[in-house]
Amino acid sequence: MDAAPPQEIDMWLERFRRFWTQHLDALGTELARGTRERRDQHAQRDQRETTTGAPAAGGHPTTENEEDT
Repeated sequence: MDAAPPQEIDMWLERFRRFWTQHLDALGTELARGTRERRDQHAQRDQRETTTGAPAAGGHPTTENEEDT
């Protein structure tokens, strides 16, 4: 098998790898940061609900009337 054609393809692809690797790594970092922030926000909300016994902002306790509907 002649190794030259696959090497040429690999050299051509290297330009894209150098460009996309950095950008995809940055995207992965931002996605992880967003996931971590959402997880922390949910944990803080759950902690407030546990300590106060009331839902955090945006939530509301249900009443008997609401449960019937």
